[in-house]
Amino acid sequence: MNAFTTARPRGPDIDVPAVRPRKAEHAPKRPIRALDVNGRPVVDIAPRATAFHFLSAMESAAQQEKSRKIIGQAPGGR
Repeated sequence: MNAFTTARPRGPDIDVPAVRPRKAEHAPKRPIRALDVNGRPVVDIAPRATAFHFLSAMESAAQQEKSRKIIGQAPGGR
């Protein structure tokens, strides 16, 4: 005997028929929440950014100009 069987006797073994699983309904997606020290949800975590970021023409030109200034090339040079 172990601690569980000495504290409460085991009941009779009965055959319980298997219940067919039901289709799960899709719950509305809730945002992922960050937890505080006590484990309570506090703030929403922003969705992860994708690996690729497509720049607009203006953003692309600004990025290229910034890169040229860092490298030290003349504007328009390749």
